[in-house]
Amino acid sequence: MYLHLQNCRLVAPMDFSGLKNLRTLVLQLVDDVKQTLLEGLFSNCIHLVDFTLDECEFNSDLKIITPTLLHLNIVNCQVKIGEKRNIDIIASNLSSIEYSCNRLSVHDMKIDAHMLSKFSFRGCKIYEPVGFSGLKNVTTIVFDGLSEFQPTNIIPLLFSECFQLEDVTFINIKHIPDMNIISPKLRHLKIIECGYPLIDINVLNLASFEYS
Repeated sequence: MYLHLQNCRLVAPMDFSGLKNLRTLVLQLVDDVKQTLLEGLFSNCIHLVDFTLDECEFNSDLKIITPTLLHLNIVNCQVKIGEKRNIDIIASNLSSIEYSCNRLSVHDMKIDAHMLSKFSFRGCKIYEPVGFSGLKNVTTIVFDGLSEFQPTNIIPLLFSECFQLEDVTFINIKHIPDMNIISPKLRHLKIIECGYPLIDINVLNLASFEYS
């Protein structure tokens, strides 16, 4: 039901056919994670609900297509300067995504997960193709460590496209732009170590606000 592999290389063919009841898989410091490995994983492990890639090496685009997954963590990944890498996620029952990148570049993400309620993103930059259109039902969002907003200020876009937002955190953002936050459902807002923005909050149902 639970498998954690660390500091290893998965040798082809790795079809996961002997892991039919696997529910949680953690791959940590695993070399050369390929799309074929993911396809074999999701086609054989039909009960998998929790999947983590932690500081793994994958040098190509990834497509994660599965109807069973509830929690997905792609953390401590790397994109080399000048490279363009994509992650496409199609998961009808996915409820949470955590993503973090340790380099100056990040993955472009396209998300199709209508049940998604929690999205956490840590990286130096974020682009509009991160896929706010796929986050319409998200209630909790965390942005951590951004050093720039490109190509435009994403904050108005965030609140205009993510209609269900109740809990939003901005943390450790160096050059955060001025904020005009208008939201009918927002309940909790945190702005932690984020430069010196001008903050204008018009949120009638806000229950808590933390700022430092």
